[in-house]
Amino acid sequence: MTDLTLAQLQKQVTDIANRTARRGDRIRSLAQQIDAEARDTGRIADSIAAIGVDNETISECHDLARTVAGLSESSLSYAAKSDDTAAAARAAHDQAHASHAGIREQFRAAPVDTRDLDTRWLAQE
Repeated sequence: MTDLTLAQLQKQVTDIANRTARRGDRIRSLAQQIDAEARDTGRIADSIAAIGVDNETISECHDLARTVAGLSESSLSYAAKSDDTAAAARAAHDQAHASHAGIREQFRAAPVDTRDLDTRWLAQE
């Protein structure tokens, strides 16, 4: 098992939170573009209906618009879940800091010279 320091843990969790938030923002942006395409497809269906295109083609355009709108909704839901994941990662970071930062500060403030301390001793129960 690899030793993981508090600083490494906090960096990794922060990186995860930041990457997840960026990806969520990107997904949200794409979902909005998809939603615009769905609205455009619906308008096209209405336009071709006005010029007398057959009902089957019009129906297919409306079906496509509904399917694409559903994809947009699903993508927005996914983006919301990525926001939740990023928030959970940030909460884990904050909890790790709250749980361990005081120990680190006390260790650093100790009047004992710890430069030559064998850290294996600290890992013992």
